Parts: sequence; C-alpha cells; structure tokens
Amino acid sequence: ALNSATNGFTNNGFVEKFGNCTQSASAPTITASSSTNICSGSSVTLTASGSMYNNAIWVWYSGSCGGTLVGEGPEITVSPTSNTTYFARGEGGCVGDGVCSTAVNVNVTPLPTNGYTQAGNTITTTNSEPATLYSWIDCSNNAVVASGATMTSYTPTVSGNYKFRINNGATCFIESACISVTVLSANDFSKLGVKLYPNPVTNSFTIEGEVVV
Repeated sequence: ALNSATNGFTNNGFVEKFGNCTQSASAPTITASSSTNICSGSSVTLTASGSMYNNAIWVWYSGSCGGTLVGEGPEITVSPTSNTTYFARGEGGCVGDGVCSTAVNVNVTPLPTNGYTQAGNTITTTNSEPATLYSWIDCSNNAVVASGATMTSYTPTVSGNYKFRINNGATCFIESACISVTVLSANDFSKLGVKLYPNPVTNSFTIEGEVVV
C-alpha cells in the first residue's frame, strides 16, 4: 500500500502483481509400476509426470482422451478385465484442458477355469481354455507330482489331498481347491472282508468277497 500527503491531502493506493494464466499442461509422460501385460484379476499402477503449468490436477480417462473418467491425481491403480487404453491430461485451474498423454495400453490375459470332476480316485479338469501346462500338486507338501501340456486328468496312487494348477501364459495361472482322494490298498480290501490276490499284481488279479444285493 502507498500513502502520500500533498498539500494537506492524503492519497491511498495499492499495487497488485497479476501473474500470467495462459499456459495449459503439456502432454504428461505415463510410466507403469510393472508390465502392462497383466493376468486377469491383477493390477498395475500408472503414474503421470510432466509440467502442469497453470492446470490444477492430472485427470485420467479410459477408451479415449476425455472418454470414461477413471481417476484423478498423479497416479491411479487399474485392474481392467479386458484390454484397455488409458490417457491423462492436466485440467482445472485458470486455463483450459492440457494436452493428452500418448495412449497406454494395458493388455489382459484371461485365466482358465478351475472346475473339475472326480470319479473314484481320478480327477479331471473341466477347463476348456487353451493352456500351456497342467501341474498336479500334493497339498500336504505343495510338491508337484505330475505335469504336462495335456494332463487334464490325474489318478493318484496314494490317498491324500491334491490340487491342480493351469498355466495359460508366462506368468498367468489358476489353482483349484485341494481335493480329497482315497486310494484303497489290498489291506483296505481285507478290512472290508474282501480278498484281492495275487499281491503284488503282475497282469491280472482276483477279488473274492460277499456281494450284498
């Protein structure tokens, strides 16, 4: 503020500095916390960096620049269910919207299904999606007991709990719940009053016992 006295009169005034508000944000650079090729159910964090100038905040869209609003701020975490493109631009403040970023594509690999059927001590997956590897695992020690590209069924020879893992990508997989399997041995048959011989078996065996009808 300025005060001055001239010829007995007092003059009051002030000086205010006005800033320029003319420049919108430049196109931000988008970086990802991990690969943008993700498995279904996974997520990735996208970060925008650059000069905001007279804009107030980064705003995020999917599909197209100005399309579906998905978040605000310097970063967002996304978990798309299908391949999706993301954009960010500076908005708000005293100027118009800034320049949009280059599109960032997040590609999603779908997971196979983990359903199964069980007949006796044989477990069979019901997955119909392409798979690169099936692994059968003993739940008691989490050890792989069998694996192969086409092993959709597994028949344990020892009673226990088993599960399967299906890989259909370099890092994408799904597991089943642990499945209880009971394998009857010759001793088990004896406890039921049934004879199984010869034991050990070479080419054929005989079972004797009472049949209740």
